[in-house]
Amino acid sequence: MSRRAKWLLGLAVTLLVAPPLVVGGLFLYAVKQSGGTAPRAVTCERAMKAIGWQLPPGADGGSCTEHADTFFPSQWTGTFRMPRAEVAAWLEARPEERHSSRTYGTEPLDGPEGRLHARLSYPDSPNFGNGDIDAVTVDFTADGPDHALVAFHTYPG
Repeated sequence: MSRRAKWLLGLAVTLLVAPPLVVGGLFLYAVKQSGGTAPRAVTCERAMKAIGWQLPPGADGGSCTEHADTFFPSQWTGTFRMPRAEVAAWLEARPEERHSSRTYGTEPLDGPEGRLHARLSYPDSPNFGNGDIDAVTVDFTADGPDHALVAFHTYPG
């Protein structure tokens, strides 16, 4: 075999073998590094801003967390209290509501044991947060006669 044929054969083998090896190596590196960082406490104002929302007026007692990852979008969780009378208006006032597919729980937030569950999905919303979040679940639980405990969790898109 001539020197040129050997060189061309070596080049062809390299071009066929190298790309899958490089892609596979990068994939394994990403999986290994995706363990993320430890969850860290953040203000609920920051968590709400990160998902494109605003903390409702009258909210208090907030405890929110960012679950950061090296390669994947952050997830946000948190709880805070808000006036019960404002729950429905705050939930309906989401600016991206027209782009969402939503499901609400069947139990109203009335009565001492009232609960409401909402899952809002935003697969096509140009206005939603930073674009890395595809859905948010929000649970409202009666917390006394005048307040509701709000718990939320985001899911990356």
